[in-house]
Amino acid sequence: MEKFQNAPSLRPELVSKQKQLLKNKVEVASILRVSPLQLAKMIAEVEEDPLFQKLFYSQSNQKVIHRKKFQKAALSSQFYELPENAPSAPPGVDVEQILESKKNLIQLIQKIGQVNFETYFLFNEGGHSLEEAAQECKITIPQAEEIRHLLNKIFVHDETFAPTQFQPAPGLHYSKVARILSEGPSDFSIAFHSPRMAQGLYDVDHQKLKELKKEKMFSLSEKKSLRDLLFQIHLINVMKNSLYQLILKIAEFQKDFIVANDRDTLHPLTQKEIASQIHLSPSSVCRLIFARSIETISGKEVPLELFFCSRKEWLKIRLEKLFSEEGKNWTDHRVVEFVREKYAIALSRRSINQYRKELGTAP
Repeated sequence: MEKFQNAPSLRPELVSKQKQLLKNKVEVASILRVSPLQLAKMIAEVEEDPLFQKLFYSQSNQKVIHRKKFQKAALSSQFYELPENAPSAPPGVDVEQILESKKNLIQLIQKIGQVNFETYFLFNEGGHSLEEAAQECKITIPQAEEIRHLLNKIFVHDETFAPTQFQPAPGLHYSKVARILSEGPSDFSIAFHSPRMAQGLYDVDHQKLKELKKEKMFSLSEKKSLRDLLFQIHLINVMKNSLYQLILKIAEFQKDFIVANDRDTLHPLTQKEIASQIHLSPSSVCRLIFARSIETISGKEVPLELFFCSRKEWLKIRLEKLFSEEGKNWTDHRVVEFVREKYAIALSRRSINQYRKELGTAP
């Protein structure tokens, strides 16, 4: 006991640092479960921060933050369409006002062209100022301000324009995040319904940031808020990149199902396998897929959890079909032979008998 009593205690600054690290880990884990609405609000707060605007819209020699689009993702064409019927929306959201905002925005997009809109407003990878955007698009600065204002208003409620049709249980609201598009026989891309997701990631030039600090380009208050701003940017990047990588991997592993929409074409896939592919924990993958859905190539909406099944679940799907059709009266021995020849899976007759009990399909 004396040995522990005389042990040196941690310095207060180390304790504080450990607490902060623990808090950061908790926040990183929590960000994977935020809704599109929460993420859009979080991004809006970050981009309205004067310090962010200083680092994003500055001249090239002082620019620290850039945007970086995803390689295999774009904005869904549905964004450029007005819904025929008033879409559903969360309580407290004025749908008519949002529809009117989008109508006005589309009129401005038609005036400047979709390419200019995406280059100088939607993605704005170069961090063009309003003055530069107005000049390149041949519009006035007030018109450029209006486009940015309408975008910010719509961004927060972009989920409204891609409402989900999947309602598995009362009180559980799904978010339809994207549609898979075919780019060839075995290649896919992602069309995000959310413009915020389609914008991609923030790319922070940390070397440039160090140089600006040495040159004393930041006030005392900016220095104090810089760490928090960078951490918020990190959280947003974690959420966006994790969801992007997850959907890409699902499309890669389950391409047969995405093309055919036939449950029999699903391959055995676990959350643990996907987690190792995208360098996340299985619990993080579980948070990511919760209450989210995507559209297959044909437009069918599918919850993300449907793409995952263990080998046992996968085999049960096939045995259930077999027991309801040609193998209804097969013996366990014949089923064992069939499974070995067709699926290269070795099972015992006892295992087959257990599957029959679970499926309620005794011969």
